[in-house]
Amino acid sequence: MKNPWKIIVIPFVALALLATVETAYAQDTSSTSVPITKKMMRKEDRALAAKVRRQLDKQHVATADITILARAGAVYLVGTVADAAQIPVAGDAAGQVDGVKSVKNNLTVRVVGH
Repeated sequence: MKNPWKIIVIPFVALALLATVETAYAQDTSSTSVPITKKMMRKEDRALAAKVRRQLDKQHVATADITILARAGAVYLVGTVADAAQIPVAGDAAGQVDGVKSVKNNLTVRVVGH
């Protein structure tokens, strides 16, 4: 007759080994985060600037002479517009875009002949 202890002990030892191997490789992914690189930040800034440009186009603000810079949610509008009424419209439209935290509106009216 076989030793009854081997029949009882071997499955428990195997189960214990599997449990320790499983917990050794288990990782808590809730606390790990991907470090944000400069490349990723620039990509996000370009995407935000593109969203702002599309919003200005929807509000019928001519964007050909406007430079839009975005840095970590801060948007800077620099350039000229044909009509003084477009300056506040551009600032308000930029502020409505998701992800924009602040708007610095440095737009001026284009002088004819310059």
